[in-house]
Amino acid sequence: MRRLEELNEQRVSQVQRLKVVEREREGLDGAKSEAEAYISKERDLLRCRGTLFQLFLSEASANITKIEANKAELEAKLAHERCARLFSDFVARRRR
Repeated sequence: MRRLEELNEQRVSQVQRLKVVEREREGLDGAKSEAEAYISKERDLLRCRGTLFQLFLSEASANITKIEANKAELEAKLAHERCARLFSDFVARRRR
């Protein structure tokens, strides 16, 4: 009988500890949910930033291509104008 009472007291003690731990865990659920929501928003933000940076990179690449084409066109025009100037200078000196 005495052994039964000891075991019953141990069981009651463990049940009480279990209830305390469950209440503490339930108290942490709010903080856990808040942390999970924060992490989810951070992940969404990073995904959006990644998409935005890819868009910026694509636009920058397109701009570089246009600028390089324009540069090549202007360099060709400059070379043509230099040749024309040299030719006109040459003709002018020959006339003197």
